[in-house]
Amino acid sequence: MSMHDDILKVLVSEEELKAKVAELGAQISKDYEGKNLVLVSILKGSVVFMADLMRAVSIPCSIDFMVVSSYGGGNTISDQWAVKISESYSNQVRSVSQKYPGYQFIPGWFSWSNTIVLGKQVGATPNGRHAFEPINHGANPHPGFRKDGALTAMSNSICAVQPGYGNTAPVQLELDPGMGRGEEAVQKIADYIMTLFEQGATLLNINIVNGQQILEADKDPSKYPNLVVRVTGFTAYFCSLTPEFRKLVVDRILIQG
Repeated sequence: MSMHDDILKVLVSEEELKAKVAELGAQISKDYEGKNLVLVSILKGSVVFMADLMRAVSIPCSIDFMVVSSYGGGNTISDQWAVKISESYSNQVRSVSQKYPGYQFIPGWFSWSNTIVLGKQVGATPNGRHAFEPINHGANPHPGFRKDGALTAMSNSICAVQPGYGNTAPVQLELDPGMGRGEEAVQKIADYIMTLFEQGATLLNINIVNGQQILEADKDPSKYPNLVVRVTGFTAYFCSLTPEFRKLVVDRILIQG
C-alpha cells in the first residue's frame, strides 16, 4: 500500500504546484533583490513547501522556523487572535443595526445545522480538518484539537470569544455516563458548569452518551428509537438524523468524549 492509495481526488496537480512555486520564487527574488530575505516556516506542515520555495529563489536568503499553537490551547497566540477577530466581527455586525433602525443584528459563532453545508464549501484547514468535511461546532475547536482533551483550556478559549450579545457562542461538550458516577464526580461536573458561566459562557450543549452505544446505534439506528442526542444547537432522535449528521455526532462523541 502506498501513500497515494487513499487519495480520493487530486485538487492541484504536481505540475501546477511546480509552476506556482517557480512563479512565487521569481516574484520574491524580484521584490527582495538587495534586501535581507528571511523565509519563515510554520512547523511542521510547511517544511516540504519551504524546501521547494528556497530552490526557486535566486537571491541569497536565510530560513527560520516557528511553532504556532492552535485555538483552544489555552492563551496561545491563536487564542489571542481569536479574541481580536471576535471583537472586530462583533463590532462590525452591531454597526449594521445603526443603518437599519428597528432591526437588531446579533453577532455570533454559531454554525448550528450548517456545519455540513458550510464544510462542503471549505478546503482543508490547518487544524487537521480534511477538505469539505464539516466545520467545527460554533466556537468549539475542531474535535481532537489536543490529544489530552484539555477541557478547561478549550472552555477558557470559548469564554474569551463571546460576542457579548445573547447565547451565540456555545460550548459543545461530550461526556461519557461513567464520568458522573459518585457524588465527587457529580460535584466536579457541577463545579465545571458553574465556573464556565462565571467565566462568561452563555450556552452549554451537553451529550451524555456511551461511546459503544452510539456506535451500535450508528450501525442500526432502528434498534435505538429513543436515543436522543444534542446535535449542534438542537436536539433530535438519533434515528431521525441523516447519515451525514449521524456521522458528525458519532465522530465528535468518540473523539472528544
